[in-house]
Amino acid sequence: MKEYFTEAFILDIQEKGEFDSLITLYTRDFGKIMAKAKSIKKIVSKSAGHLQPLNFANVRLIEKNGFQVIDALTSESCAKLKINSDSFAKFLNIAKFIKDATFEHHCDYRFWLAIKKIMELDIIKDEMIIYRWLLKILGFDSEFADCVVCKSKEIKFFLKNDHCFICQKCAFKAPKDEVVLIS
Repeated sequence: MKEYFTEAFILDIQEKGEFDSLITLYTRDFGKIMAKAKSIKKIVSKSAGHLQPLNFANVRLIEKNGFQVIDALTSESCAKLKINSDSFAKFLNIAKFIKDATFEHHCDYRFWLAIKKIMELDIIKDEMIIYRWLLKILGFDSEFADCVVCKSKEIKFFLKNDHCFICQKCAFKAPKDEVVLIS
């Protein structure tokens, strides 16, 4: 059993059983990981508030049949975002995009710094600029891309699960939860 300590951005939390949850984190040292949080839904849980989506937290993890969160302490909270529900929803969309567009255990320090920079913003006026920027860091630059279906140069969308670009005409054929508008 190995123990790790790292800073993490909380992307998502999913219920797993009566008291446990599965937390999706993007960490500075390990990239995206899924970690089990035992007894987090109990009333005496000390880490429940620290492991909320859009928070940055210092987490202590153990690796034994996958990762498990042992301790968490918020370093930067998303409390200021909750004031403006429109911005909060946009930040949640970006967190979902990061969760869907990244691979587990693929550490990218530039991507980590980009997440930190995005979360310093108070408001997001144009999500598409942020998506294009994150995609570029991940190696998907739309500037030189063609539509994967019809080879058109008029790129408008990115398919998160397939990691490819498509035009507006071909986007109607794709599942709506997979498509991200980038221009």
